[in-house]
Amino acid sequence: MSGILDKKSRVLDSIITLEGRKQLSNGGINIRYVTFTDGATFYKADMDNGSADATLRLYLESCHLPQDEITFQSDDDGKLVSFKSSLDKLIKDGKLLNTDVILPSDSEMLSGSSIFVSTQERGTFLQQSAESLLTSSIDNLKKMQIIGTKDSLFDDNDFSIGSTDVEFVITETGPIPIDFGVITDVRQLENIIADPRFSNLVNFKYLPPINKTDEIVNKSNVDNLSKYLLGSYPAWNSIPSRVLSHREVINEHAYYARNGFSKILNFDPTSYSNNLFFQAFEVTNDTMYKLDIIDFGINQSVVRQSEDTRFSPGPITNIFFIGRLITKSETNTHSFVHLFTLIFG
Repeated sequence: MSGILDKKSRVLDSIITLEGRKQLSNGGINIRYVTFTDGATFYKADMDNGSADATLRLYLESCHLPQDEITFQSDDDGKLVSFKSSLDKLIKDGKLLNTDVILPSDSEMLSGSSIFVSTQERGTFLQQSAESLLTSSIDNLKKMQIIGTKDSLFDDNDFSIGSTDVEFVITETGPIPIDFGVITDVRQLENIIADPRFSNLVNFKYLPPINKTDEIVNKSNVDNLSKYLLGSYPAWNSIPSRVLSHREVINEHAYYARNGFSKILNFDPTSYSNNLFFQAFEVTNDTMYKLDIIDFGINQSVVRQSEDTRFSPGPITNIFFIGRLITKSETNTHSFVHLFTLIFG
């Protein structure tokens, strides 16, 4: 349905994209951010008002466009699902497929039939195509022509990363020596409910249920509450009260940095707010995975100024754990395989 809108009324015509409809059908849509674009209009100078009145123009109804998708989606196994890009490639179950059309011969031309042939990319061909495919996410973002505010503190609006390429060499002596005894079967990994990396998340905290009454609430001695517990509820963690702290993560990072297994990336130039959009991927010989990211939270350290125990606020760090969430078929539970740690600071 379309028509001419009343120029005296302000109307926002919105639609749910194809990806949004798919998430809605699975009960998983979660609208968190909104963007505005002026890609469907144009500006014309006017001597009197500065710009020409746009209320008399006719506009087409909103529709789904390929550039509406800027974030890669994955299934429960982490395999990439279909993504709209300018490349003649198809993603299915994490496999990157080349699609070719075989036109009919002259004798079959009247039938109008054609054959679609898909070939799966592997090895170095997959590595090269993966880089082009990931670049299409940035291309779609640019095509959206999102309206932004110019930074008042910086003259440029550019964004750059240095270095653009980082390489780690994994050996039997590093970054984790083989004699540390860390080699294990994925089936023996601890469940996420017992993983210290999840220990600061609200969903993984609990309190033993207590039979509360007015008498209990009014008691001043909280130690007496223990006899009102409904039962004994030990912690799920293998180590009681095992809560991972920011300081432990920073100290671990410092250890690997001293041994050459830490790289520093600088964002210069960038905006004052430093709003970053980050995705992590794993490309194997024949499959592309989107890695899972655990936001461990933001922490501000404290720096001691002098011996008289005066302290001042220190650097602010935001820690992310990146890896793969796997399902153990024997117990139908999930475990997190930690691959590397990302620290913004």
